[in-house]
Amino acid sequence: MRWTIRSQRAGRLQVKERADKARPVVKQVKLLRSADKTDAAGKQASKGLAFVEFEDHEHALCALRQLNNNPAPFGASDARPDALHTLPRQR
Repeated sequence: MRWTIRSQRAGRLQVKERADKARPVVKQVKLLRSADKTDAAGKQASKGLAFVEFEDHEHALCALRQLNNNPAPFGASDARPDALHTLPRQR
């Protein structure tokens, strides 16, 4: 089955709507900071990398789709995040 751009957008919107209604829960966030560089406030400077763990896999996928290569969350900067994900843990 070949996806058109319109059907891809519709699918992303549906996933986003479902995730918004479900109130996504972030379990933890880990920011990577440089040990040898500091920012203007004297704190360790960010390496520009973070790990985010969601309670529900679908919410993680929605966040991934919204952030991946999208400069909008960062305002006027040229930053384009590369979002990756892993599969949920097998129990």
